[in-house]
Parts: sequence; structure tokens; C-alpha cells
Amino acid sequence: MNFPASPLTVIGFALLATASPLHAQTLNVSTSRTPVLSDIPSINLPKQHDNTIGQAFSSADLTAPLIPTETVATPEELTPPRIPTTEITRGTDGMRTSSPQDVAAPQKQSAKAQEQTKYAAGMTLSGVTKVFDGHSFLIDNHPVRLNGVDAPGLKQVCTAAGGAAWRCGEAARTFLNRLIDGKRLKCLVDAPAGAGAAVSCSGVGIPDVTRMVVDAGMAVVNGHGRKYVEVQAAAQRKKAGLWVGKFTGPIEWRRKNP
Repeated sequence: MNFPASPLTVIGFALLATASPLHAQTLNVSTSRTPVLSDIPSINLPKQHDNTIGQAFSSADLTAPLIPTETVATPEELTPPRIPTTEITRGTDGMRTSSPQDVAAPQKQSAKAQEQTKYAAGMTLSGVTKVFDGHSFLIDNHPVRLNGVDAPGLKQVCTAAGGAAWRCGEAARTFLNRLIDGKRLKCLVDAPAGAGAAVSCSGVGIPDVTRMVVDAGMAVVNGHGRKYVEVQAAAQRKKAGLWVGKFTGPIEWRRKNP
């Protein structure tokens, strides 16, 4: 019984018509029967390794490539670099600043340099005075001290001839206060001294304030008052002021009683 040829049968005959004898042998098709689809062998196509259409991929091809361990940054390498700390210092205005070697700070004149500029030797100060202690006072609101002498500290206590204690510091201030307080003086700046100036002063009826204080025994001569040494010797002989008894030198007393 004859059946009409299907499309697949037609394709099969076309392949057989173009096949070589080797292909016919490989296909092992008997010419005595009609070929069927199962007679066509399967063909293993090689994998494509280019970017052509129909490229075949295996599961291995989809695996992410391994990165060599030496190229992977460790956590230590990812840590941001440490910024070197700089010594923090505090300026005269209270603001924090970096150390001089890191930031060039603007040059600022020190308080001492400012006072030296403000009270230069040879300057003349004049005005009404206000006494602080036996050798320092204000003149027209400028802090000054008598040059060449040291009066006892304001709270200093000395000893009289009979051993009685007396407040020599207050006595020295009282003497200077009666001599110049509220009076107009003219003072010559000999040198800057602390926050003020060391001065030599004079006024109406007062030719030399320092000389009068030494003569009364209310101050002792220091290294800057050599011209008053003889005046002090005379005060010692007549036992004036401090020389009436025993006392601790004003400089030493202030060192022990800051």
C-alpha cells in the first residue's frame, strides 16, 4: 500500500541525493525502503568561542573569573591614612592654634615688648599721682616705681629696737602717700619695669622723690640706686625708719611672700 510522501520524507530524500557513498554507508539506509527521520544521525556541533549568533555556553562559561588573591586589597590597605597630629597650643587670645612648625602664625608683639615700646627710656610722664605702696604709684594712670630702691612689702612687719613689731610696709606707704599723693609730678623714665616703668620724679618742693624716701629710711637701695648709697648710710647712722631695728630685706620678703 502506498502512502503519500510527507515533508520530512522529502527532506530525507534530498539529503540522500547529495550524500556520497561514504555518507550512504554511514547512514546505513537501505534503498529498498523509504527512509524515515530516525535514519538521520545527530550531529555534535563544536562550541563557538567567538561572538557569532548561536554561541553556546556551558555552566563553566558562566562562572565568574577568579581574581588572584594578591590583587585583592586587604582591610588594612583600605584603612584611610592617619593624619599626623600637630601639637595644639593656645594663643594669648584663648583660641587654639597649630604648632609654629605647621602653621606660620602671625607675628604678635609680646606684652613685655609692648611695654618697652610704651615706656622707653628718656620719656617724661607728668600728672597727678596715686600711691600703691612705699615705692610704686600711678602717675596720670601710668604704673611706675621709684628707680633704684625697694620699699618693704605692704604687709611686711619689722622689729623695733626694743623688739616690738611694727608694720613697716604700711608705714612706708603712708610716708610716700603724704609726700606725693594727689600732687602733680614730673617723672623721667629710666627704663621699662614690669608692666610699667622705673622713674625718677620731682615736683614743686620735691627735688628728688627717691632721695627723700631713702633719707627717711623707708626704702633700701638696690643695684640701680648707687647714687643713693651715701644717703642710705646717713639714714642708718641716725636709725631712721627701717634702720631703727631689724628687718628682712624687701626683695627677700617678697620672694617668700608672693
